[in-house]
Formats: sequence, structure tokens, C-alpha cells
Amino acid sequence: MKSRKKTIIDKFILFALSKLNQWNLYRVKKYNISTVDNPNNYEVKEKNMQDLNPMTLHSIIIGNKAKEPLHYVDSVKAVEGRGLEGDRYFYGVGTFNKAQLSQSVREISILAYETLEECNNRLDRELEFLDLRRNLIIKDFDITKLENKIFTIGTAKFKIIRTCPPCRYLSRLLGEDMMQGLKYIGGYRASIVESGVIEVGDAVEVSSF
Repeated sequence: MKSRKKTIIDKFILFALSKLNQWNLYRVKKYNISTVDNPNNYEVKEKNMQDLNPMTLHSIIIGNKAKEPLHYVDSVKAVEGRGLEGDRYFYGVGTFNKAQLSQSVREISILAYETLEECNNRLDRELEFLDLRRNLIIKDFDITKLENKIFTIGTAKFKIIRTCPPCRYLSRLLGEDMMQGLKYIGGYRASIVESGVIEVGDAVEVSSF
């Protein structure tokens, strides 16, 4: 009986060690974390995942009139309570600058860089970021790191307010079913908590307060 119990325990230990080995190999491969000198020692160097895949500002998109083509800029001033200087919503003349709609969510729209490829795959099209009409395109965007937090881009500070689902207006503008193309991936709306200048290539960092 004791021998049988010992065999079961030994098998369990071997199974656990095997799983531990697989987990560490997975971490080394996925996150490019190197092991310490002894290959049999599965202690890994601690690295912050945000450092491995930092969020960065890929593009800034503005346009001073509603329904007209937008354009890229390399840098812009983000003004608290208004939006991006030079943008239609900054001047209060955007398509959704209407009295019956909440204006507190019109300052900034944010889209994950990876969204464009998914949208084009869904629609079998070759749309560009300009077509999607969002202000800030962020690479390696991770909402879990920014939700309910103040974050910094350049010298400006922002806060996510809510999602930015696709609308029929965009569908009419592009002649495509953008309700499907951007379903669940339409991005987010944010407010400017503190004015400042943002520039393409800036890191997106969670504020310490």
C-alpha cells in the first residue's frame, strides 16, 4: 500500500515539474525573457510587461470641418475642456457637436493601431486610419492599463470616458457597413485632464497619482 502511494506521489511530482517546465519555456518564448546561467534553474529575470510592449502614439489625426477629409499632424496641443487644437471638435463644429448630445465626451477619440487590419479583414477593404476618423492611433493599446486611470501622452494628461462605437454616419460617409467593420473595436472617447503638447512617437504612460 505504501509503495503504491509513493508511486502516485512520484507521478504527481513528475507531472508538476513537467508543467512548470512547460510554463517557463512558454514565458521565455512569448516574452523573450532569458533564464539565468543554469539552464535547469527556471528562475527568470523579472521584467515589466509594459516595458516589453509599451504603448506609443502612432498617429495624430485632425480636421477643422465636419464631413471633410482629415489629415495627419506630427504634433498638436491638447486643450483641457476643448480637444485638439485645429480639430473640428475643438472649434465646436463637429458632426456630433449638438445641444442634445453630451459634449464632455467629444474632446478626444482613441483607436488601437491593430484595429485597422481587423476592420479591413472584416470588410475586405483597404481603408486607412484617416477613413476611421479617430484622433489618436495608439500602438499596442491596452485598455486594462488605462481604464479608470489618468494617463500621460507628451505633456498632456487624459482619462478614458467611454467606448466609441461605430455609427451609421461613418457608414454613409464611406459607403461601407462600418457598424460591422468596427463592431466592438470602435475605440474609446477620452477627456483632457491637463493641457499639454503631444507628438507622434510619445509613450503612453499611466500617471503615478
